[in-house]
Amino acid sequence: MSIFVAGEPGETIEKTMTLTVAEFEKSLARIEPDLARIRGAPGRYRLALEAGAVELKVDVLEPMLMGGLVELPRCKVVIAFEDTVPDQRAVFLNKFDQAFQRGGG
Repeated sequence: MSIFVAGEPGETIEKTMTLTVAEFEKSLARIEPDLARIRGAPGRYRLALEAGAVELKVDVLEPMLMGGLVELPRCKVVIAFEDTVPDQRAVFLNKFDQAFQRGGG
């Protein structure tokens, strides 16, 4: 589930993702390999863009139980853009979506 909230001065997107914080960091490293450079408080990240920045916030949610047998981890991810333009946001979101794609068939 994704919620898109439009507003000034930036845009905020909320996603519920089926992953752990460690998996989130592993995928985020595809966008920014030096996670130490962008890591803030636990579960918080800030990346400078050409103009402006994007802040990412990851909060652990209760796992989802499927069929009473399989438990899937879940996180709420908030992506907040600051002082960016629509083209920048689109480029970042494309990179984000590609970085978090998982294999499948």
